[in-house]
Amino acid sequence: MFFPDPGSSAWTQYLNVYGKSYNCPTLSSDGTQSAPEYGFNAHLFGKKLQDIPSPFQTLMTTDLKKSAMTGNFALTSTNPADTHYFETAIDPRHAHHFVYSGADGHAAMVPIESSETISQVMKRKGIVIDPATAPKP
Repeated sequence: MFFPDPGSSAWTQYLNVYGKSYNCPTLSSDGTQSAPEYGFNAHLFGKKLQDIPSPFQTLMTTDLKKSAMTGNFALTSTNPADTHYFETAIDPRHAHHFVYSGADGHAAMVPIESSETISQVMKRKGIVIDPATAPKP
């Protein structure tokens, strides 16, 4: 089971890992356990892996923009089609790519073409935030 909703604390409070795991080397600041530089998919709080129809397509963690590094550091949009939200929350900070991990544990680097939005790329790649919207395998 994924951990429960941490409320107003960072989701990383549930992790017990070596210090640099919260820090993206691309950024000049240092992420910490209470202020990580990565976001977690709030739709997964309290869910069991077996309850996720398509773990490969479901985003679990991703690079956050500094402006989205607040509260529990989770992607909290209740509307997966909320293009403005994803443009302001997900950070393509790796040479116009964003890195994410899927609920199945894989990691990927996704390029953002100059004519595309993050939401368009996620749709094209089949990456979903809300597991309920993922196509059944």
